[in-house]
Order: sequence, then structure tokens, then C-alpha cells
Amino acid sequence: KTGDGKRVGGQPTILLVPPELEFNALRLYQSTNVVAAGGSSGATIPDGNIHAGKYRPVVVPWLSDSNFSGYSATAWYLFRPVTVLAAIVVSFLNGVQTPTVESADADFDMLGIQFRGYHDFGVDLAEFLAGVKNKGAA
Repeated sequence: KTGDGKRVGGQPTILLVPPELEFNALRLYQSTNVVAAGGSSGATIPDGNIHAGKYRPVVVPWLSDSNFSGYSATAWYLFRPVTVLAAIVVSFLNGVQTPTVESADADFDMLGIQFRGYHDFGVDLAEFLAGVKNKGAA
């Protein structure tokens, strides 16, 4: 529930990870068993993976690319389906989702054709309840 008591629908289904976490994400998604090291406490450790098939891994190389600010090789994200609740939205001017390409003859003193292209769109955060980030390592 949100602070004002309204319910937010949908369960997380997308696990967004950098390439460094791809193996762990795939193992979490595909494996029905978990191999855990036994502790000295003698406690019984369940071997079933209760998360198998729940969170589809999506690997994004830019998450750990040092050319981007905020990059991390250990951080991961969990998102709800965009059909239920979108975390990020893309808007297009006048609904035009393709780039505009214009051409014209070059000036008289130059042979050829001139081209220019532009794409009017914007991206913004939509619903903060649609996803969560875990920084991974401390």
C-alpha cells in the first residue's frame, strides 16, 4: 500500500542486472534447487529455490560501464511489468515515434544534396513504486 492507503497492482517480474551478475540471475531464474553451505548451528537449510521462474533476467551492459555516472557491477534492479506500472516513460512530440529526415538541394556553389534529421522525444521517471534498486555490495 502507498502512504495514502491506495493499493498498487502487479508483482515484480523483471530482474535487471549488469553482465557481472548474469550467471547468478540466470541461476536464480532457472534452477529449482539451491546449494547452500551448512553452518555450525545444525539448522536445516531448505534446498528448493522459491524464486525459480519468477524474475526474468535482463542483462544491460551499461549498468557497469565506467563511462556512465552511477555505474556499478554489483547493483541490480527489480521491476514490475510495464503493462501494470511503468517506472520510466517515453513521450513523443505530436505522437511521432520516428525521426524526421529532411533534404534539400545544396547551395549553388556546391554539388549535392543536404540532409538533416531530428527526433523530438523525452524520457522521464513515472512511478517510483514500479521498481526498486539494490546496491549489491556495501
